[in-house]
Amino acid sequence: MKIYAIRNDNYSEVASYLIYSRAEKQFVIEITKDADEWKTPLLISSFLKRNITTVDPFHSKEWVKQRIVPTDRQNLGQILRDNGLKEYDEYELLLLGNGRCAQDDHYIDEIIFDELPADIQERMNKRIKGAVPIGNGQYLVHFFDGSIKKCNISDISKSNKRLESMFRLYPSEMDNARPLTDGYGFGWGDDLCILYPALYREGTDLPINYSELTSAIQNSLVSSAEAGDILDCSRQYINELVRKGRLKPIKFSGKNPLFLKSDVINIRYTQRS
Repeated sequence: MKIYAIRNDNYSEVASYLIYSRAEKQFVIEITKDADEWKTPLLISSFLKRNITTVDPFHSKEWVKQRIVPTDRQNLGQILRDNGLKEYDEYELLLLGNGRCAQDDHYIDEIIFDELPADIQERMNKRIKGAVPIGNGQYLVHFFDGSIKKCNISDISKSNKRLESMFRLYPSEMDNARPLTDGYGFGWGDDLCILYPALYREGTDLPINYSELTSAIQNSLVSSAEAGDILDCSRQYINELVRKGRLKPIKFSGKNPLFLKSDVINIRYTQRS
């Protein structure tokens, strides 16, 4: 992760920061909570006016593209060769000019995470560390601050008309979210996403931490071999229980079925009665 303060030649205050992830070539812009819209670049200030302080990857990249050589430049190939670039790369082109362009006096200056304002550091500590879909557009989301929330994508997406329209046509897509790099949220395309602040703000708190959740998952599932140990029977007998519908696998790991431990224990006590 690379972090850049978006500075201006005319004043010392920094209101916004550009964050770049090399792995996915993802840009995100974070804006301070008390930023002055007149001291932020035009595209960024449009988000600030709507009380949005985390700019999604698509529009963050659009801001970058406004400040570099466009792809339709007639002598683009020569420009790339002159600067030692083998291909068009928005990030490398941005660095060549320190993020400067003719439309304003802003430029970028690399910093480290600890130099970010406290409110942005606190906000970024609420990014997503992991998420588990549980069906019907709902996810159990683990955040960097340790909290776990149940997030209903159908409800959270209502503020995004395009997402809401897509889910109305293709409701199963709610369960197919792509995690954005560095825990910035869920994505369904270039500019279709739900960022971590909305997930954190609108998710329902669960009275459980991550270690308790993983322990519950690990302790709730058993393999065929473990089911055989609990029932003191052979694998063939387990297969027979499955064939008769008395024991239902909830998932297959390769060719090996996994069962709910509670279902297996229930069969053991049923056999005794």
